[in-house]
This record gives sequence, structure tokens and C-alpha cells, in this order.
Amino acid sequence: MARASQTAVRALSRIPGGSTALARIAEPICRVQDAARSMVLPQFVDSDVVHLIWSLRRERIDACVGGGWGIDALLGQTSRYHHDLDIVLREGNADLPGVIATLASLGYDQIAVDEGGWWTSSRVSFKDSDGRLIEVLAIDWDSVCKYHDQKTALRFELHRPTICVSGLLGGRIVPCLSVEAQLAFHRGYAERAKDRLAVKRLERQGFLSCSAPLGRPTALVVPFLGIARHEGWRARLLPRGFPGLPPHVTIVWPFVDDYAVDEGLLSVLRDIASGVSAFPVSLERVEWFGDQVLWLAPVPAEPFAKLIEQVNKALPAYRPYAGSFPEVVPHVTIMERRPVALMRLAARLIEGGTPISAHATSLWLMGQGTDGAWRRISSFELRCGAER
Repeated sequence: MARASQTAVRALSRIPGGSTALARIAEPICRVQDAARSMVLPQFVDSDVVHLIWSLRRERIDACVGGGWGIDALLGQTSRYHHDLDIVLREGNADLPGVIATLASLGYDQIAVDEGGWWTSSRVSFKDSDGRLIEVLAIDWDSVCKYHDQKTALRFELHRPTICVSGLLGGRIVPCLSVEAQLAFHRGYAERAKDRLAVKRLERQGFLSCSAPLGRPTALVVPFLGIARHEGWRARLLPRGFPGLPPHVTIVWPFVDDYAVDEGLLSVLRDIASGVSAFPVSLERVEWFGDQVLWLAPVPAEPFAKLIEQVNKALPAYRPYAGSFPEVVPHVTIMERRPVALMRLAARLIEGGTPISAHATSLWLMGQGTDGAWRRISSFELRCGAER
């Protein structure tokens, strides 16, 4: 049935008026095929994709979603079943070692390596114990800087800053390939009916050239100033690998891309901060998330939870940690994903100095530069006086 339907689709696409007929006929055929595949093949759901892509970006891997999931992110909705996921590396092969390590920690084993397509320098395939497939595609910039399809006279100029944009999956922000990149990268392959329909859907809905470029996600935090110097804990309290970040409780990360920060956003954050009173905080004890993250528990935790709730209510597309966790526990990260023996030593050292007194007086919007260092974009003072 599948081979016959593909033959019919190819025939329709070659006759006058066939594109319209193709859209009417091939789409239900593809839906039936996808439904049949979903009964026998393991699937990704949108929350899986969000968790995977932000796990990579948390490790400073410049990755975005491509393929069918990338198109769904551009459309802002899941349009079909997916048993595989394409992850595109904007910096090419340089990020592959980090990708392999991160995916291994998430249960994905490397199963194959090849050169991939015309626009990639390599394609690395991974599979988890459920049989779900991930293809990691490293961009070959020598091939894609200027794309010209001789057959269709279609031209694109693809550049590093604009090849990825912000999309939505399950109401959550994800980095994904731009429409121009999707259209260019679909050329040069034996097109499947579902791929042709996906690209046609983008063109039909007028997405071409209207997506905003992907910047770097900002972070919204409550900083604790002075405590590291006073207690001598600066080296231990600052999360390793995140230079420029003071000891803090994260309110939202990943937050708005840096290019999208405007006066409207700043006004919203200013209003939120003015509705919460400044308050004293005691960092009472050392806690763990599994054996991966070592953190200090702030007491009281409720005001931080209130800030998280208010930001999520005002800006629902931005959930803490991209919605990867059902419950967000306010915490001050000490160290993460380091050798367990080293983290246990740090825990013993820091426990001897607790509790640590601090004050929550402001909300900071922070951005990360190309050098990896974090810098304050703006700050919003919490309200003085009793709680309203």
C-alpha cells in the first residue's frame, strides 16, 4: 500500500494542477500511514523534544531542532507522529563530543556515523532502549552559505545568526531551523510525500522570511550579593561553567531570547517585581538532585515560588527549565554534573558554614555573551515594606 500511494503521489505532482490534488489526496494517505507506524514504532512526543534540546543547550551546545519536528515547531503544533528526531548543530563537528556525552547521559547510544546529505559534514545516529532514533546533523558551512537550486532557480543565503529561529512545541519555546533553512535543506533529496506536504504547509501559511532570528536565551534570577565574599564561598557557590552568575535562585531559564528584550517585556518584569516584597533568606542546608546537582535550600522558599508563578502567568510560553520538571524546587546551585567524589567533598565543606544569611532584594534579567560569560541586562527592585 505504501509503495502504491507513493507512486500515485509522484504521478500527481507531475501533471498540471497536480499540486492541488496532491494536497487533497496525499495528506489523508500520510495520516493513515503515520497512524499505522505509530502502532509499531516508538514515538517522540513534544515534551521529549523540549527536554532533549534544552539538555544540549544547557551544556552550551548550539543545537536546534530540524526535520519534521522542526517544521512542527515553526507551525507551533504537532502535525503528525514522529519516531525520529533531527538535531542540527550550528557550529558543525566542534560540538559533537559534547552531544555524544550528553545523549549518553540521557540513555541514547551511538549506533552509526556517515557523511549525511549535501549540507552536512557528518551525520551521527543514536538510539535509546525503546528504539527511538536521533540523527545529529553537523552543518557544513562551505556548502550552505549560498544555496542556488539550478532546477527551480530558488536562491537562499543562509547565515549562522539567522539559520535558527524560535519555535513552539507544546507551548514551550524551542530553537529550530528557520523556514529558509528547512526549504533549502529539503532540496536535493528523494522527497517523501510527508516531507513535500510539510514544506507546502509552511509555504501555504506564509511563514517564509517571517521568523525571527534565534538569539541566546536569557535567564531571570534572584541574586544574592555579598554572601560569597562574606563567607569565603565564592569559588564553591558559583556554578562551574557559568562565569558571571552570582549565587542565585533561578526564576526562569531559558527565558526570552536576548534580541527580543524590549521595553514591553521590561515593563512586565518591573510590575511583577514591584508586587513582591524584599525578604531575608537563610540558605539552610545542602541538598541533592540525584547525584547530578548539589544545591543549597533557601528558606523561605514560598516567595520564590510566587515569583515563578507570576512570571509564568504573565508570560506562559516561558516555563522554568522549559517545562522539563513537573515541580520546580527553588534552589541555589553549588555544583552540577561533576565527579561525585568531588561534589561530596564540596558538600562536606559547605555544610560546615551553613546556615548562610542573605537577602532577596531584586530580580535580574541576565544574558550570556558569545564568550560564555553572563552579564546583567536589567534589574528590578523588589518592593520595600510589608506584603500586599
